Amino acid sequence: MAKRAVLLFVLLSAAGSLRAQVPTVTSVANAAAYSVSTGNIARGELLGIYGSNLATSTASNFAPTSPVASLGGAIVQIGGIEAPIIYASPTQLDVQVPFEIPAGVPSVNLVVFVGSSSSFPLTLNVVGQDFGMAYAQVGSQVFQVAGRNSAVVQAAAGAEIDIVAFGLGSVTPTVASGILPPAGTTFNTLAVPGVTVNGTSVTPTASVLVGLGLYLVKVINPVSSSGSVTVVLGGTAG
Repeated sequence: MAKRAVLLFVLLSAAGSLRAQVPTVTSVANAAAYSVSTGNIARGELLGIYGSNLATSTASNFAPTSPVASLGGAIVQIGGIEAPIIYASPTQLDVQVPFEIPAGVPSVNLVVFVGSSSSFPLTLNVVGQDFGMAYAQVGSQVFQVAGRNSAVVQAAAGAEIDIVAFGLGSVTPTVASGILPPAGTTFNTLAVPGVTVNGTSVTPTASVLVGLGLYLVKVINPVSSSGSVTVVLGGTAG
């Protein structure tokens, strides 16, 4: 009887240990600072996936020469397609949403695989754009975001303001996920994001993919005098 009790304890302990190692996703958000979970994703977007047991080690590959589908012992599928991974740790994964998600698909499941275990599927809505401002730049001066999708910059009247962002969606011509866009070609976003400068709506002069999940939006400062201006991607600050 005592032996059976010991065996039962061992089996229950092993089962509990296995459950504890199952990858668990607690939130998913655009990789930009101040981003929040919206339940939405856009093709080509860089995502931060947060939780526990998401990888067996910490690893990164920020400039891959070919798509990296497995990193730190983790594999991520979005809509059944393996998503390129650029950073992996037990509590965070940074991945690119595949451009290859078919047109017209309204939602997809995100699943993290570590070894023989997998997370519960997380359903996310597929949208055209899911904004996340990384930073703004005027000339050589970089301005960090001051809040979700907004930055305060110093700009002269008529100066070009560059917005570096994630989540601007599909581009033309198409480009494969998980690689740097080939040089010599301009990859324009299918949808041009709204931008405001000090509350004034400004039409971007360019909205292009420039890196792995990294986009560049250019606008001209409409303010008549030089000084501090607030730039908001998507038109409304979070």
